[in-house]
Amino acid sequence: MIGSLLWGLAALAGPGSCDLDAPVDRPFGVPLEADRVRVLIEVWAEGAEPGWAESVLGALQARGLAGVVVLPPEPPGPETLSLLEVATGSGHEIAVALPPSSVPQDVLAKVGELRRALKPLRRAGARLHTVHAPIGSRASEAMLGRVGFHALINTEGPPTAAPRLAGHLEGQPRINVVIHAGAYEGPCGASPLVGPFTPRAADRAARAIQSAQATDGVPVVRVALDGRRGTLTDAEVLGRWIDEVIVAGGVQIVTPNVARQAVLQSLRRGLEAAPSSAEGGRVVSRLEATEAAEVLRGISVVPRTLPGELTPTEAFYAFALIVAEHSDGAAIRIGALAGPSTRASSTLSGQTPLAPEAIRATARSLLSAMPDTVPAAMRVGDHLLTASELLLAFASLIRGDDPPITHPVSVADPNMQGLGWGQATL
Repeated sequence: MIGSLLWGLAALAGPGSCDLDAPVDRPFGVPLEADRVRVLIEVWAEGAEPGWAESVLGALQARGLAGVVVLPPEPPGPETLSLLEVATGSGHEIAVALPPSSVPQDVLAKVGELRRALKPLRRAGARLHTVHAPIGSRASEAMLGRVGFHALINTEGPPTAAPRLAGHLEGQPRINVVIHAGAYEGPCGASPLVGPFTPRAADRAARAIQSAQATDGVPVVRVALDGRRGTLTDAEVLGRWIDEVIVAGGVQIVTPNVARQAVLQSLRRGLEAAPSSAEGGRVVSRLEATEAAEVLRGISVVPRTLPGELTPTEAFYAFALIVAEHSDGAAIRIGALAGPSTRASSTLSGQTPLAPEAIRATARSLLSAMPDTVPAAMRVGDHLLTASELLLAFASLIRGDDPPITHPVSVADPNMQGLGWGQATL
């Protein structure tokens, strides 16, 4: 197996110009042993012949796999609406490809115009959390995160399979990841976008995947099928390649946001299970805390448990440490704290915007002399917030809402000690 693998890599790496033409039934020349690598199958649908994208997605779906459909940031026509229905109904992700002019360049840039441009796709059922764009700076990454993108695929990034955390603004959760093309090299350049998808194109992708196996962390390689140059045989070649090469090589085909989660988990691996010690209490991963903050968006009742099996009290403590900027690592060690001893009455009339620095000041004041129980109410700027409202304010700031907001919210058990919030224990 190893001998044939090395032969295949050497054959593909030979001199010459970029030539990916090959008969559909040509045998694949590059076998794989790359069980650490995540592969994204991208279906660039713009300009494709009718039925092309659906056939490629069908090849994936027949094998229990999901890909990502890449669309321009334009109002969808009838064919795109039909494709969206097929894709979203089968578990495929939707991404948007932005031109350079649409990528925010600095932290002072306005993103309202971009949000408005994406509304037609979102109204058509596309959950847009993946963006393909020429991302030039950490500021651009942070601003794209504000638009709601979590997987940021840099179309002009280096030819590497090593993802990394995206740039972020103060108060933004660090849950966004930048993904590059993968370890592509040779006469065909660094772009993973090819068409048609021939056996030679598959061999080129396989070489990048095998090279990525040596990358630290969670390697990610993009395999991008270009609809403008695609043919209806692409689905056949892709399916055969998956059956004969991908499966045999132990390679994982995933969607961008599944890959993103794997990358984030690799960063926190070994931290979640860290035991309590004399240094303090339970260790909570930053990812768990940011996921808990997301779950609290727009709630009417504080839930009894949150992601990572956090109690609201544990989440409150972790949120305060993040908001006060007392913890900037992947692991957050919280101390002992009980839920609110009494329930305060709300003074808010509805959704209430808050100043980020006022929230931070309250968190710092709280941590400077942490009581034994979550305070029933605390002042944030000009507003007196109940414990539950303050929990939501912390969560909103961590999510990066602009501005952060809170609103009146009920508790799980107003007659129970701790109001159903649970405890944080050493």
